[in-house]
Amino acid sequence: RLLPRELPAIEGYTFCGTNRPCKIVGGDYYDVIVRPDGRIYFIVADVSGKGITAALVMSGLATAFNIFTRSDPSPADLVHELNQTMAPKTSPTKFATLVAGVLDPATGKIEYTNAGHVPPLVVGENGVETLGVTDLVIGLFTGAQYRTQAVTLGSGDSLVLFTDGVTEAENEREDQLGLPAVADLLRPRHRSSATEIVGSIEGCVAKFMGDAT
Repeated sequence: RLLPRELPAIEGYTFCGTNRPCKIVGGDYYDVIVRPDGRIYFIVADVSGKGITAALVMSGLATAFNIFTRSDPSPADLVHELNQTMAPKTSPTKFATLVAGVLDPATGKIEYTNAGHVPPLVVGENGVETLGVTDLVIGLFTGAQYRTQAVTLGSGDSLVLFTDGVTEAENEREDQLGLPAVADLLRPRHRSSATEIVGSIEGCVAKFMGDAT
C-alpha cells in the first residue's frame, strides 16, 4: 500500500512504475507526488536487506517523503531531511540508496539528488546518458551532505530509474545483467512511452535470468 495506486496524467508526459519483490515484501519503493503548482516530486529507493525488516524501514521513509515534499524543498534539502530523520533511528546495517527529484512539466527540467543509488539513465535522441554522480547513502551519517543536480528532457526523451534488482539480476551462471546492458537495451527507445520502456526492461531481466531464482 506504500506504492502509488496510480501515476499522474500530465499532458505531454507518460509515467510508469512497477515493483517485484524477491520475497512477499521488500525494501524497494517508489512514489510520485504532484504539488499544487504542477511540479512533480518523485523518488526511487532501496533499503538494504530484504523482507519485513527492510519493508518497515521503507515505511518510515515513505511517510517522511510525503511529509517533507509539502514544503517544496530542493532535492538536496529533501534528501538531507530524509537522512536526518532516518540516520539516528536505524542500525548501521540499515541504510537506503535513493534518487529523489522534482520535474517541472512546463520546461522539462528535472532537479534531482542521488544518494548512492544506481545511476539514472536519460534516453535521448543521440543515445543514452548515464547520470553517474552520487552522494552518500542515507541512514548512516547525520552529517552527510547532498547536492542538487539538473537535467532537461527534450521532446521524446525519458528519465529511467530503477534499483539494483535490475542491474544485479543474475542468470544461472551467476553473471549479473549490469548497467551497460540496460543502456544498450534502451538506446533505440527514444520516443517510446513509459509503459513500453518498463515492459522492455522487465522482459530483458526475465530473459537474462532464465530459470535462475
